[in-house]
Amino acid sequence: MNHLHHMVSAALLGGEHLKSMQKAPLTTHDKDEKLGAHFSTAADDAAQKVIIDCLSRYSFGVPIIAEEQEFSGKMPEDCIVVDPLDGTTNYYNGAKEYGVIITQLAKGQPTRAVIYLPAFDLIFSAKRGEECDIGTSRETYQRKLDLKNERPLDKAMIGTDLGPWMTDQTDVLNKVVRPLAQRFTMRSLMSGACGTADFLMGRTVAYFNLNIAKVWDLAAGALMVREAGGIALAPDGSELKFDTLNCEAVFAVNQQVADIILEHTKAWKRS
Repeated sequence: MNHLHHMVSAALLGGEHLKSMQKAPLTTHDKDEKLGAHFSTAADDAAQKVIIDCLSRYSFGVPIIAEEQEFSGKMPEDCIVVDPLDGTTNYYNGAKEYGVIITQLAKGQPTRAVIYLPAFDLIFSAKRGEECDIGTSRETYQRKLDLKNERPLDKAMIGTDLGPWMTDQTDVLNKVVRPLAQRFTMRSLMSGACGTADFLMGRTVAYFNLNIAKVWDLAAGALMVREAGGIALAPDGSELKFDTLNCEAVFAVNQQVADIILEHTKAWKRS
């Protein structure tokens, strides 16, 4: 059974629901963070339902954990994690930078992953030990991604996600973001799916996400970056683990760029 193909099919179905609902009035539900900056919409719920229904028709044999479900505790080693709408704020405000993310974990590590950006009709897919591909819903051919950087670093961009929650995270701003912003142009798309896609397409030389993401935001990207020849590590420089809901990661095009970012993220983690 081609599990990755079924994951792509589920992501496409969810994405079609999102496209059809974006221009309609959407009800919202504020989550646990202040300022109303962390919320879900009716589109999140609708896309999640069709994705889970689609995945449930196939014999994956593992639990499915999705963002808009109630879940707490330790992550199962073997499961599928789903973010039905990554970049809800962008989506709600009519922007194109949103996506669907589906990842299969085995023994605590991502083995198959799909990121679909509906507004751009871009599909990123990866299987552990094989490769990371990019294609569209209309193509039969997918192009293999191979990360490299041929531009001087003083003209490069780094991706991250900045929002109102950063007002409570002055240590991240002062110890990581500001020092890096003195050397690089910072690019914030407010979506793990789009930040990862931006990086995989070579627009940025790195992408990092600290203190805000969950496992369904970053596990897919970690697999894709590795399969495309890049670096994917925890902010303290250790190997990434996906055994809890909360997740942080540093993606870099090569070890040189990784070391520059890790110098600051390691200092932040030690503080």
